[in-house]
Amino acid sequence: MSKRIDRARLDELIDEATVDCYGEEEEHTALLTMIEERVICPFRAKVIGETIEVTQFEWPSSGYGMLAVCHWKVVSDAGGGALNDAAQLLYMEMKWSDADKRGDAAWVERNFAENYYGVDSRTGKLNTQADDVADIKNRKE
Repeated sequence: MSKRIDRARLDELIDEATVDCYGEEEEHTALLTMIEERVICPFRAKVIGETIEVTQFEWPSSGYGMLAVCHWKVVSDAGGGALNDAAQLLYMEMKWSDADKRGDAAWVERNFAENYYGVDSRTGKLNTQADDVADIKNRKE
């Protein structure tokens, strides 16, 4: 059974992490610190339908964000040889991109975890799996 977090609880956590912050950089640091302190590694997650294990978090050398160090089972290529990490990521990205181009909401429902949260790169809006499915279904061609 998957665990779900509601938006109100997410807002509470963000407020808790950033209550004493002055500016965007301090808010970013506070949020990442809370994640690093409260999220226990390793844990399993789904990335584009593939089960992975997040083993640790790392701070980026510059800019915003946090890096998740992950491990996953490698699929093989058509000749039966194992794909390297870069090829596996390209394969996963290709599957996601193809589903998006086709408007395949069912693919998103199958492959995004129920407790998935993502940030829309165009609007900055926080999306759930259900939001992404609805966006695909409501897309005007």
